[in-house]
Amino acid sequence: MKDYKFIIHKIMDEELCIWRTFIEKLIEDQISEIFILGEQNLEDKEFIDSIKKKSLKITILEAEEVRKLSGKIFIATFVHKIPQDLKINKSCEILCLMGGISSKDLKIQYKEAIENSNIEVLSDLNTDELTLKLNQLSLKKEFKFTYIPPYHEKTFINNNVEEILIIYDSNLKTSEYKTIYSVFNIIDKQENCRAIDLANIKISDWLLKCIPSKKCNKVITNFNYKPLLYYVSHYCFVKNIEFKFYESTGSLSLELALSTKNRNTANWLPNELNPKETSIRKDIVDILSIKNPHHQDEEFIDKTLNTVPY
Repeated sequence: MKDYKFIIHKIMDEELCIWRTFIEKLIEDQISEIFILGEQNLEDKEFIDSIKKKSLKITILEAEEVRKLSGKIFIATFVHKIPQDLKINKSCEILCLMGGISSKDLKIQYKEAIENSNIEVLSDLNTDELTLKLNQLSLKKEFKFTYIPPYHEKTFINNNVEEILIIYDSNLKTSEYKTIYSVFNIIDKQENCRAIDLANIKISDWLLKCIPSKKCNKVITNFNYKPLLYYVSHYCFVKNIEFKFYESTGSLSLELALSTKNRNTANWLPNELNPKETSIRKDIVDILSIKNPHHQDEEFIDKTLNTVPY
């Protein structure tokens, strides 16, 4: 990246929350000058001020001045968020981002990518995940992209103290979803548990809310946002926290499962290859049981089971 001109634009976009740690690291290690489009907004300024790099040069450019730049340009924003009035020299190679923590604008991003042949994107969806998403949108992949797995070296501080964390999306209508989401709510009321519903949280808060506490021993997920799913699974892998998918509908791609050193990306495979009959009661026991026998609390499990509406 050292030979790229680096442009910051609306870096605090909520969909960029996972990308920001990657961008921060990139600036700290490889970037000596940042270009900002127009006057800095308060959020962009706070982001830049948070980067502890004394030698960093900041240059403010108006849209028409960008045409003076040559060579390779990295615009740290999503492909569809590049300003329309940005007159970039056609000889320039442009690198920007695709995806986002919820990938909600993927169809628009795709169209922008294929309409601009000089654009290459960094995607937080890998090859088969991106292909699947595009197939669901009846689109065909016809652009250059490189997969960058969600990066997290930054430590997020929270005041949570749960031993069991459940992250789910009530908009995901899985089998027995009404009952299991009721169960999640009941478990959330227990002293050593925390259950969060992504459907009820602002996207900008997802990352902070999904970070397990220092006391956490187990994380259960039941959602289908791939970048966030990979981020949480890898965080648990690094911190040696037990990690499980509640259902394989929220699993990661087979390509990622086979290529990564993170065993959490593949622990859904046995259930997918050898599906077993189960019950809500068995699922609850499994959720509340922690591998370390020291944490096993039969009385707590029985008490919780007795409150479940079967």
